[in-house]
Amino acid sequence: MTTKWVPLEERLIEGLTFDDVFVIPHRSEVHPREVDISTELCRGIKIATPFVSSPMDTVTEEKMVIAIELFGGAGVLHKGMSGPRLKEALTTIKRFMAGQIKNPIKATPDQTLRAVKSMNSLYTGFPVVSFEDGDKPKLLGIITRRDMDGKEPGSLVGESMTPRERLVVAAPDISFDGALNLMRRHKVEKLPLVDANDHLVGLVTRRDLDRRLKHPKATVDNQGRLRVGVAVSGANPESAVELVKDLIPLGLDFVVVDSAHGGNSAIIASTRSLKDTFSDLPVIAGNVADRSSAEGLIEAGCDALRVGVGPGSICSTRIVTGIGVPQITAVAECRGLVEHLGSSVPIIADGGISQSGQVIKALAAGASTVMLGNLLASTIESPGEVITRGNQKFKKHRGMGSAEAIKKYGGDRYFQEGDGESETVIVPEGVSGTVPLRGTVSELLAFFSVALRNGMGYNGAKTISELWEARMVKVTAAGLKEAAPHDLTSIESETSTNKQETGGN
Repeated sequence: MTTKWVPLEERLIEGLTFDDVFVIPHRSEVHPREVDISTELCRGIKIATPFVSSPMDTVTEEKMVIAIELFGGAGVLHKGMSGPRLKEALTTIKRFMAGQIKNPIKATPDQTLRAVKSMNSLYTGFPVVSFEDGDKPKLLGIITRRDMDGKEPGSLVGESMTPRERLVVAAPDISFDGALNLMRRHKVEKLPLVDANDHLVGLVTRRDLDRRLKHPKATVDNQGRLRVGVAVSGANPESAVELVKDLIPLGLDFVVVDSAHGGNSAIIASTRSLKDTFSDLPVIAGNVADRSSAEGLIEAGCDALRVGVGPGSICSTRIVTGIGVPQITAVAECRGLVEHLGSSVPIIADGGISQSGQVIKALAAGASTVMLGNLLASTIESPGEVITRGNQKFKKHRGMGSAEAIKKYGGDRYFQEGDGESETVIVPEGVSGTVPLRGTVSELLAFFSVALRNGMGYNGAKTISELWEARMVKVTAAGLKEAAPHDLTSIESETSTNKQETGGN
């Protein structure tokens, strides 16, 4: 079959990225403090701030998920974590802050204090129960660290616990405010929840309530626990389904089908398989940078599109393969398709953001959220290795397409076979390096949030969806030069954060 030649000018489009555009200011009655930066992560999940952590092994594990979700964003555990390791991480995150602990760790009267102390070092007390009513635990008391102080390790729980008649308890349907007021009034740290027959059905802790008060924007599920997502390989639909099936009972809130090429038929099939199997579980899929790939994932039922092929600081896909679309154009093209289809699928702009001003550009192009890698890798909460050079500290950061990541986890994300032990030629589509240690996640995102609100105030957009109507201007190299501080002998930075914002290291 002979392929018909199509002239280049009919196949060529203009591609724009962050430094090619600015959002145009507009007459505005919107004060930055009035701006609402809440948004949709995906269908079914709303978040208070539009920041999502990238599922990379030097970016997101438990500490990152907790930190970014306390700030109102969303965290995605990377797919390099094994099944047991993912279960451990999910359990840690879900127990970090709970409105109600539905299945608290329990003690029995015949256990020794030694055995109780060994159950979980993170907890200061456990409900004491019996199972005289079959599998329904009847509340007998509570054993706390205070109850155990000065007692022999071999002593029995039943001899040391605070008995049921001295406990303050509540019904399972008690409200947050009701639980807080009751615990304050009686000066207790733990509030067992019991049914009409005194069966233990849950537990509220003062620590959890205090965390909710301290972090009102936190991204939580309908039980008051932090949400958590997991990235899974899309190369094998059956494996993805089996992994997710094991994680759902632990509280998995959403899943990300993670691939460098979301338009591949295997990724589309995995997305469809996950939605067919778990219809109520939000599925985010990608990455894509074109309308045809995005349409395939939308038709497969995805609940959000992850957009970006090659814009990340540690990604070399565009250089190695010659494939990619500048990020502003990629986001706008996918948003155009979503609008054309009349779909409600949100877009996650993934990659390329190194400065606060680029967030509003990504959102104005049509994104609902931005996914951050390099910036979050530079924070204290990232799992990357800390490296000291002279008086400055850095963190290790690498792409999941780097040679060392492919050797460790395999190359299925980039459709490269082998697990690193074979003789298969590895073609890296990412690099490894270091980033300067910048501080905490909350410090970084607080700066970005204020900058975003200020930018939206300039434009007159009160919500992120209103930003999609914003006009943008294409700029020349001279215009970009003009935009940055210039014509100074030296630039003094007010804060370390500002230094990072202006491009310093």
